[in-house]
Amino acid sequence: MPVWTICPSDLLLRKINRHVIEKGPNSDNHGTAIMLGEAGRWQPTQKILIEGNTFTNNGPPTVFVRNLTPTPARLIGNTLKGNTTTPLTGKGSVQ
Repeated sequence: MPVWTICPSDLLLRKINRHVIEKGPNSDNHGTAIMLGEAGRWQPTQKILIEGNTFTNNGPPTVFVRNLTPTPARLIGNTLKGNTTTPLTGKGSVQ
């Protein structure tokens, strides 16, 4: 089973803010830092906010937030450093 840096599978965690997150070349999962709705497991929520985080990618290209839920994720003011990182895949917006 893949390991993500943050995986709130029940989505009771609706806000992720002011974290410092890093993925290195030896990470178990290179594809995603924050996974939302992994394996179809999620509780309905009206808002997902990911704000003011700093993410450093020292490994291969990765996705900062992979949103598999029907709820749009809002990414606001996050800092992405290091190697190639796609801010968001799935529903949502990046500011």
